[in-house]
Amino acid sequence: TAVSVWSFQRLIGRKELDHFTVLQKIKDYGFDAVEYIDLYVPEGKTEEEYAREIRAEADRLGLEISAYSLSCDLLNGSGGDLEKELERLYRKIDVAEILGAKILRHDAFWKLGDIRSWREAVDAIAPAIYEVAEYAESKGIVTCSENHGMIMQDSERMEYMINRVNHKNYGWLVDM
Repeated sequence: TAVSVWSFQRLIGRKELDHFTVLQKIKDYGFDAVEYIDLYVPEGKTEEEYAREIRAEADRLGLEISAYSLSCDLLNGSGGDLEKELERLYRKIDVAEILGAKILRHDAFWKLGDIRSWREAVDAIAPAIYEVAEYAESKGIVTCSENHGMIMQDSERMEYMINRVNHKNYGWLVDM
């Protein structure tokens, strides 16, 4: 059984827990695994260094890091520069690999911007999601997106996106 660090976000925000003490709390509650979200790296460390430290602590406690979830916007992220947003995602996949996560959940987009319909937006970003799935597959990591956010909340829209991307390494994290 796994729990997301997101479930402890309020305590982390109040500085009652951090990325390390939350692992002990998760272990104390009897979970076997944890899903990490975007890492907020302290000054003076790289994200890769911080991920190695988190992985070491999880290993020490006998906790698996089952997934790594992060924010992404393939339409508008990185100032609307798709190549920059893809490079950012590739670096995040590298971090997921360091963490030992076998699943990476990423968003698709949050707003339409100049595009007129959700279908048009999905058609525009499907090739980029395919590339991300390819890169992650080379590292043994499965990718997926979640049906949250105002635009992609609907199951028919998610099904359309999964089918449009059409990659065996990309799926759907269903949010009930």
